[in-house]
Amino acid sequence: MENPYQPIPCNFHDRLLDWATRRDKVQATLLQEGQEVEVNAVIVDVFTQAGAEFMQFDNGQQFRLDALIQVNGLPVREDYCPT
Repeated sequence: MENPYQPIPCNFHDRLLDWATRRDKVQATLLQEGQEVEVNAVIVDVFTQAGAEFMQFDNGQQFRLDALIQVNGLPVREDYCPT
């Protein structure tokens, strides 16, 4: 069974949307199946599906936002958006 989604901080989510809107190429480090994965690509979409947030890259890769470790050297913080 998949782990429950853990929201990322609002300000980091906003930063992802900005990079996606500007079509900037980003360097992202994500945790996938216990391994750190690096992706160098353009974020083409940030969206919500089945109660979790995702981002999709121009290379077709798609990840849940709570898998993010850092983007462009900026770490994702532990705090998250209040409901």
